[in-house]
Amino acid sequence: MRRDLHGPIPVKTSVFYHIKWGALAATAMVLLSLMPQIHLWLMRGHDWNGAYVSPQGDEPLYSAYVNALIDGRTRKNDPFGGRDNAESAPLPESLFSIQFVPAYAIALPARLIGASASTAFIVLSAVAALLASLSVFWVLKPVTGDHRLAVAGTLFVLCFGALAGGNGLLGILLKSDLSIPSLPFLR
Repeated sequence: MRRDLHGPIPVKTSVFYHIKWGALAATAMVLLSLMPQIHLWLMRGHDWNGAYVSPQGDEPLYSAYVNALIDGRTRKNDPFGGRDNAESAPLPESLFSIQFVPAYAIALPARLIGASASTAFIVLSAVAALLASLSVFWVLKPVTGDHRLAVAGTLFVLCFGALAGGNGLLGILLKSDLSIPSLPFLR
């Protein structure tokens, strides 16, 4: 607060002032989440062949299912066998078909803009980092009362949460049987 002869004068800060600090934290986390993909693009150049980096072992399975949905196949499909549910040869419910809401949330926008499953999962990683960092920032901002501390807290929570769990980059060095080698909040 500034002071004049009549007491303190409140200094108003605009919403955009606070948004830029949240955007700073979000930009850092989005770049961090895309680092493995950027590294792949730099190493492979034009020969990356539409591949995307996935540190999770089950993500290629889910990606195949989402790809089938992007291609317009039915909810109950076997993306590996190339079979769709039909009256003459019905398929049972699977782990993928009963969790169809997230799959369609990825597949429908990708189909709408003509993107592949690989592109959708690259974008999904960035969107997850963006939303996680903004969520943590907007929780910490009113608690701390300081936007700079909220930015530092956001980076601390999202990056060092993996460290506390023994995951992430340090976990790769310390554990031979690491199940989550990346940032767990991106899972």
